[in-house]
Amino acid sequence: MWMVNLTLEQMTEALARGLGEQDSRAFLKLQPESAGKKIAADPDCLVSAIQEVRA
Repeated sequence: MWMVNLTLEQMTEALARGLGEQDSRAFLKLQPESAGKKIAADPDCLVSAIQEVRA
């Protein structure tokens, strides 16, 4: 039950930050912030990986 409460807390925080118009995964954007981490990827690397998967 504690996971449900934690999820509700995170979703409520996302709504308070104006993420309510985004899809249901928007609250997941808060997790790296609360962990003090930034997730980034090189756009060229992503394009290359997508092209490889499609080939």
